[in-house]
Amino acid sequence: MNIPLRIQDIAPAIMDEIGARVKELTDHGADVVNLAGGAPSFPPVASALRSARQAIEDPGTHLYGADAGLLSLREGLSRRLAENDGIKVDPATEIMVTAGANQAFMLAVLTLLEPGDKVLLPSPFYFNHEMTVRIAGGVPVEVPLREEIDFQLTLADLEPYLDMEPRMLVMVSPNNPTGAVYDPEELQRIARHLSSRGIVIISDETYQHFVFGGARHFSVGSLPECRSQVITIGSFSKTFSLSGWRVGYLVAEADFVQQAIKVQDSMLVCAPLISQRAALGALSTPAEELARRRAVVSELNQLLARSLADIPRLQWHPTQGAYYAFVHVEDCADSAGLATDLLETAQVAAVPGTVYGHNGEGFLRLSYGSASKIELEEACARLSKYFAAC
Repeated sequence: MNIPLRIQDIAPAIMDEIGARVKELTDHGADVVNLAGGAPSFPPVASALRSARQAIEDPGTHLYGADAGLLSLREGLSRRLAENDGIKVDPATEIMVTAGANQAFMLAVLTLLEPGDKVLLPSPFYFNHEMTVRIAGGVPVEVPLREEIDFQLTLADLEPYLDMEPRMLVMVSPNNPTGAVYDPEELQRIARHLSSRGIVIISDETYQHFVFGGARHFSVGSLPECRSQVITIGSFSKTFSLSGWRVGYLVAEADFVQQAIKVQDSMLVCAPLISQRAALGALSTPAEELARRRAVVSELNQLLARSLADIPRLQWHPTQGAYYAFVHVEDCADSAGLATDLLETAQVAAVPGTVYGHNGEGFLRLSYGSASKIELEEACARLSKYFAAC
């Protein structure tokens, strides 16, 4: 078959490749500590599982549903968005339920982009976003962020790229892979300035629950004057540990949602109803349980910071969100080769920084939220031994 170059030129799915190699090693008896995964170490919240069990017996679960998702779930989401994020929306017309945040992003991009449209990606970027832009025929434009300010996004970073008339900016806060939580005041400046120029902002807030250390999450979709230019994306994968159930959501003005439903119908029809029912149950999770999970991740963040401080060549300024450490490796010009050697010789799985853009070379992403305390301590011991011998 003649596959278009825009598809051929996309790098292979790195997480799938790493996962396959980790499984191959463990199947042959290796004791791999996996700090590459994006799923949290917690089990699914109990209320989600109870709801899913009940839904199995409901005949309606086994049929198609509305393209935009169960209205009951959209209503629950609208209440949560209003209470937690200050985003006030009409659940009937301004929310769509999707098969995860990745599909929500694909849905938004396919609805908005014309071939050749430029998309600003603050770099290091989430690699699936870059892949999606290319698949849709857009042109990803890296906006390098600065390690010395902990990869914060600023209007000054964006200014040099605005004259190229980009169609949209993609923001991820808390960030994957850096863990940065963008400053609320700066986000407001960015949102107001870009909205005034007609530039769409896609705000991926998948990790919004995991913010600690005094940082504060802010949703630009809560700004009334910017609403027409903001698409907010979220997920049930991290907060509620429902990664495999594939439930996310998209929030935007009704006119956009009306058009996006056409794409949703051709792509998916609707997110799996059993998963939507689980997500609806998840919304009733006690706040205390979610706070407990956040506290555990915060403790792991501190543990990793103490451990990395004593390991030669590794430099990390601890960030305050998500559960990723984007670690600078001194004198590393081949993070892909380093990650491969770490997995094969030290049996620690990490993601090479180069997959997050040119600005990620020389870094490794360590996922401390996907490991237990014991596993993280063991991984750090292996890293210490490995780099001491380099």
